[in-house]
Amino acid sequence: MAVRPYKRGGVEIPGKWQIDYYDSERKRQRLVFSGPRAAAELLEQDLRRRYSRGPLKNPTINQILPEYLTWLRNHRAPRTVADIELVLKKLQPHFGHYPVNRISRQLLEDYITKRKAAGRVASNGRRLGELKPGSINKELTYLSGIISWMVNQDYCYPLPFKIPKLKTRRPLPQIPTPAEIERFISALGDPRKQALAGLLYDSGLRWSEAANLRWEDVNWENGVILITGKGGRQRTAFLSRRCRGLLAPYREAAGCRPTGWIFINEKTGRPWGSLKLLWARASRDVGVKITPHLLRHAFATFTLEATGDLRAVQTELGHAAIGTTEIYTHVSQVRRREITHQREEYLKKQA
Repeated sequence: MAVRPYKRGGVEIPGKWQIDYYDSERKRQRLVFSGPRAAAELLEQDLRRRYSRGPLKNPTINQILPEYLTWLRNHRAPRTVADIELVLKKLQPHFGHYPVNRISRQLLEDYITKRKAAGRVASNGRRLGELKPGSINKELTYLSGIISWMVNQDYCYPLPFKIPKLKTRRPLPQIPTPAEIERFISALGDPRKQALAGLLYDSGLRWSEAANLRWEDVNWENGVILITGKGGRQRTAFLSRRCRGLLAPYREAAGCRPTGWIFINEKTGRPWGSLKLLWARASRDVGVKITPHLLRHAFATFTLEATGDLRAVQTELGHAAIGTTEIYTHVSQVRRREITHQREEYLKKQA
C-alpha cells in the first residue's frame, strides 16, 4: 500500500492523493482521496488494517442467523428479540440467501419497492392499507444490525455504502390536559392500575419498566425507584405521593420487606402484559384517547414546561441521546401557540 500525489495528464493535482491497496481477494485497487496528506495516510493505515486479516468466510445471512439469534437472546431484552424475530420473517426471503458482499443498492431498493407494494396485512391475509415509511426503516435498521454483528464477528467487511432510509415525519404527540389525564386515571378504578398509570404520568416510566417493577427496586423510605431501562441502563426515579398512597395498602399486606412484582396479574401470576380493554374504556369515559406511552409524553412535556431544563427531562426519561428528548421542545412550542391563540380570541371578545 502507498500514498502518492494524484496526477492527471502528468500534472499533480493539489489536495488529491492516490492510494493503492490490495482487497480481501488480493486484487489491486486504487482510491483517489481529496484532503490533506495526513488524512490520506490515516485512510491508508485503516485500509491496511482492514485487509490484513486475510480472506473472510462471507457466509449467507441465513447461515449465521442461528448464531446471531443466540447472541441476541444473551444480550438483548426478550421483547426486542421477539420484535427482531418478527422482522426477520420479512427480511429472510429477500436477503437470506445472500452474503453481505452481494447486497447492492439495487437489492435494497427492490426490497423497499416490494414492501411498499405489499402494504400492511392482517393475520388472515386481508390488506389493511399502506405500510408506513417508519416500519420499513425499522426493518432496514435491523438488517443493518445483522450486518454490523457479522462485521464484528469477522464474517464479512462492511457495506461500502449506507443503507438507504425513507423520509419520515415524526408526528408530534397530542398531549391531553392535566384535568383530562386526572379524570382518566380515576376512571381506571382499581387502585393498583391507577398506581401503574401514575408511574407513567408522575415518574415518566415506560410501560415495561412500570409493569415489571419489583418491591425490592423501591426504597420506600426515600421514595426512590431503581429502574433498569433499555440496553440494561440503570437510572433512578421518584415515587409520587399519589403512587405511594395507592400502593401503601398492598405493601402492608405483603409484609415489612416485600419482594417480587408489584403489579401481578392474579390469573397468570406474572406482571400485566397489557390493559388495552380497560384503557380503551377509560379513554371513552374521558372522551380522549390515552395510551401508556402518551402518559410518558405528558410527563416529559409538563416537566419541560415547568422547568425549561431539557437535560433534566433527558435524565428522567432515560434517553441515551439528547436528540430523542428534543421532540418535547416542539411539543412545548405547539402548546405555547395554542395559548397565544386563546389569548387572541379572548382579547377579541373583550374588545
